[in-house]
Amino acid sequence: MLPHSLTNKLTTLFTQLDLGEECFNVAETDGFIYAIAITPETIPPKEWIPTIFDNKIPKLNSPEEGDKIMGTLMECYQSYHKKQSNDTLTFDVDLNQINSQTFNELIDWSWGFLTALNLRMSFWTEKSDFKTKDLEENPVRNSLGVLKALVYRDYDAIPEIKQIVEKYKEESEEKLKTRILIELIAALPQAIKIIQEYAKYGINSKRPKVTQPITSNKKGRNEPCPCGSGKKYKKCCMLKKDGQYLH
Repeated sequence: MLPHSLTNKLTTLFTQLDLGEECFNVAETDGFIYAIAITPETIPPKEWIPTIFDNKIPKLNSPEEGDKIMGTLMECYQSYHKKQSNDTLTFDVDLNQINSQTFNELIDWSWGFLTALNLRMSFWTEKSDFKTKDLEENPVRNSLGVLKALVYRDYDAIPEIKQIVEKYKEESEEKLKTRILIELIAALPQAIKIIQEYAKYGINSKRPKVTQPITSNKKGRNEPCPCGSGKKYKKCCMLKKDGQYLH
């Protein structure tokens, strides 16, 4: 994740801009830029920066403010890209220090990360002979499954989740969901690591031309909440049940 100095800089910038809910928050932007930086094909800023602001131009008080936005976002990108190039970029999250706030931030980070992968999803889902030491079959698909489960609540994407459901089917629904979320959070660092390894492996590979975005029948985080409140789903019912994303 971004150094504290850049996170603070990004937070200050977004606060000053007074961005609406349709735009990315800081954690979502962090995950988004991380994935942009590790994607082998260079994605031009004119494509990915507008995505952060819902493809709209933020209200600016001066041209200098626009330069500040561009400069800060590119500084975040360069921070990640340099580490990726030097093979020093890691998803450094202390799983022992997670609380309700950091848990929600991890969900947002994962959403931003997956949104960026979606810009070139054909590369990430391309069939290849890529293997890892820990997962011998479809390691990238399994890693994408972890992200989909966290972001879309698509638990069918991971066979292991079905095993957990079967093993603890006698427990209450709340306890079962908690167990699933713990398993997914624990699997996230390894999933990000595998995706990064695949990125390095695929740098010289032939890339498909057609992009196949991830889709899901789950309610989108930025869509209107089905409860009729008028708020976005991620700001309403998705946050129910003790402040966790368990909708």
